Amino acid sequence: MALPLKSKSAVEVKWSFERLFGLYDEPRILQTDHGMEFTNASLGEWLRGLKVRLVHGMPRRPQTQGKIERINGTLKEKLALFLFEAGSRSDRWIDVIQRAARCYNRTHHTAHGKTPYRKFVGRRPNCSHPMRIAEREIKDFT
Repeated sequence: MALPLKSKSAVEVKWSFERLFGLYDEPRILQTDHGMEFTNASLGEWLRGLKVRLVHGMPRRPQTQGKIERINGTLKEKLALFLFEAGSRSDRWIDVIQRAARCYNRTHHTAHGKTPYRKFVGRRPNCSHPMRIAEREIKDFT
């Protein structure tokens, strides 16, 4: 799931976490970078109340956030494909972000041999309706 935000304010970020945690439960650990949206006192206090440990990556060391940066890059590629496919129907990423996230979460990863969906939820996703992106069919390979 990807949640588009109107801004990176503390209120917006907390809202997105409330929504995610409401759907999937709270994680034990939440790792973020040092962005102001993640270092504010109200977010830290709220997470402590939920018994979620907030861990910040090392400043000025993007490799500590390597997995997240890799996911962001992959999502940008998928967004570009979906926007290309949409052609003149849309030029706004917000119109296709959920499709791109869904596609990413149903793509096999060699690192752990599963799709992110299966790794997170514990079961195979419903792929009875394969998604097409720019003439390529995307299916669950697990």
